[in-house]
Amino acid sequence: MKEIEYDTSSIFYLEIDVAAVILDLSDGSKMIYDALDGKLTKRSVEALIQDRYSLRCCPQFLGPMLETLHDIARILEIEMNSANDNPLIDVDTRKVYCGGNFLGEHVAIAMDRLRQTVGLLAKHLDVQIAQMVTPEFNNGLPSCLIGNRAREVNIGVKALQLTGNSVMPYLLFLGTPMADKFPTHAEQYNQNINSMGHMSACLARKSISGLSQHISICLLICVQALDLRANLIDEEGGYDARLLVSSKTRPVYEAIRSVISVPISKERPYIWDDGEHALDQQIACVNAALTTDENGVLFKALKPTIDGLRSKRYSH
Repeated sequence: MKEIEYDTSSIFYLEIDVAAVILDLSDGSKMIYDALDGKLTKRSVEALIQDRYSLRCCPQFLGPMLETLHDIARILEIEMNSANDNPLIDVDTRKVYCGGNFLGEHVAIAMDRLRQTVGLLAKHLDVQIAQMVTPEFNNGLPSCLIGNRAREVNIGVKALQLTGNSVMPYLLFLGTPMADKFPTHAEQYNQNINSMGHMSACLARKSISGLSQHISICLLICVQALDLRANLIDEEGGYDARLLVSSKTRPVYEAIRSVISVPISKERPYIWDDGEHALDQQIACVNAALTTDENGVLFKALKPTIDGLRSKRYSH
């Protein structure tokens, strides 16, 4: 029996691309532990030798997600540029052809894959948030990222985490495939099979909207974590993280504060006490900046990373 040979030359390209983006975004940060020398000499005795999967396996987890998104975009571009009416009429020969390019099976399967990918991305965000807010895992930050620990009752970002944690299962549920749930008896059995592409695409729109909300929540939690980490590293510098984060992530940090109209301050982090912010409105502001305001400061801050990942689509 002849052994089958597989071309594995491009399998790990996107994992490498994601790893390169992470290294680029973190380059120059004073908040990270650098283990690129492979010697583990800078890590304290109490700390984990290896980061947990949600950090250590980021390239291996997100690489396949990125490859799937690129593949979905390719499929949709082909479908949108195809001849898919019925019947198709050859104007030169006056012949009429009854076909089925309109069925949209490619679209249905692609949208199913998109919703599944969105759910997996939300799951990844959710576990990273959980690690940030849990003192056993967040390397010295307070529980729930509480700002004013002198206050007897203070919940920090707990409300934000719980909201994100409730969105995540919804997005995983929306990842349930539709293409295998077609009707089999419509129009006197003329439509005895249907791709359900339109329904799958409608659900994909809901899924993407939910993911944007989840990302907005995560960004707000990250701002609080950066503020608290800055004070932990340098008390004299206060809660201003701008000089400690990398030059590539600083514009995003600044943009989020601008979008929610909460100035960066040395004296206090983003959230100090319960009730001082209308968190639902701030989530909405960040979400709008992500999805509808391409000329805004947040979208512009993220655009170099977005463009960089998008450019990898045809490079391999």
